[in-house]
Amino acid sequence: MKLDEKGFGIIQSILLCAFLVFLIIPVFSVLTEKVYIKYSIHKVNEIADMAVMSSVFGIDPGKFSEKKLIFGDEEELEAIVYGCIGANGISGMEITEFDMSVHEKGGYCDCGGSSSYDFIHLLMKISLERYGNRGVVEFYIHRDIEFPYGR
Repeated sequence: MKLDEKGFGIIQSILLCAFLVFLIIPVFSVLTEKVYIKYSIHKVNEIADMAVMSSVFGIDPGKFSEKKLIFGDEEELEAIVYGCIGANGISGMEITEFDMSVHEKGGYCDCGGSSSYDFIHLLMKISLERYGNRGVVEFYIHRDIEFPYGR
């Protein structure tokens, strides 16, 4: 900006305010929301991992020592994991779809993932309030959690 003898002009003040209002503030808002959504996805991934790992007490120890991942009741296991994710979730989060299954080593989950160990496949559709309550964003969380038993 060019300073003249009279000081800061009215037109330059209006241009500076317009620059702040129409460029800086929207860019900051978009970046803030992007960081919030990435953080939320990371947090939900961790919650899903910990919920499945908390199901370790439902594993049949005799079968697991024979290198087979067998749970007592898979419907009960699914209810426990679903409840754990719901209880520890982020505020404004809702699970709209939930699919969980146990797969043997070398098998493929519904999304095409495979493992050299037995694993639990978890697929959830999450509905999350956007930053500033400006609507809802939906995304899928896909986790394949392995249970290694190499001895």
